[in-house]
Amino acid sequence: MKAQIRTLEAVIAVTILIGTLIAFSHKNRPMHKLSILGYKLDAYNAFRLLEETGQLRENVMNNNVKELEESLKPFIKCNFDVIIFNETTNVTIIPKFVSNEIVTACYYIAGNLDEYSPKKVCVYMWGFE
Repeated sequence: MKAQIRTLEAVIAVTILIGTLIAFSHKNRPMHKLSILGYKLDAYNAFRLLEETGQLRENVMNNNVKELEESLKPFIKCNFDVIIFNETTNVTIIPKFVSNEIVTACYYIAGNLDEYSPKKVCVYMWGFE
């Protein structure tokens, strides 16, 4: 009986060792998806801050992409382009992207108080570090 218990202990110990070795042998675990999520959160936080100051609504309603990009630069730490869409199509030019890993953050604006003119502003981000 004592030999069977020692054999069982040895099997359990070997199983734990193999499991530990397999877990630590994958050194390059993809933390990339978490960093991409961070970029999306940065974009949404930037949208929120610009909306609170009124800059986002003003720039989107006036289709002023360049000024909007300048306002977003301090918040987004990767390559990005801003595109504004109205109800049916894009208002600004969609650029050609050089990466196949693109993350998008979008924000919807209904218009001003005096008129309903829904628009969607999207930030396309790539070139993550």
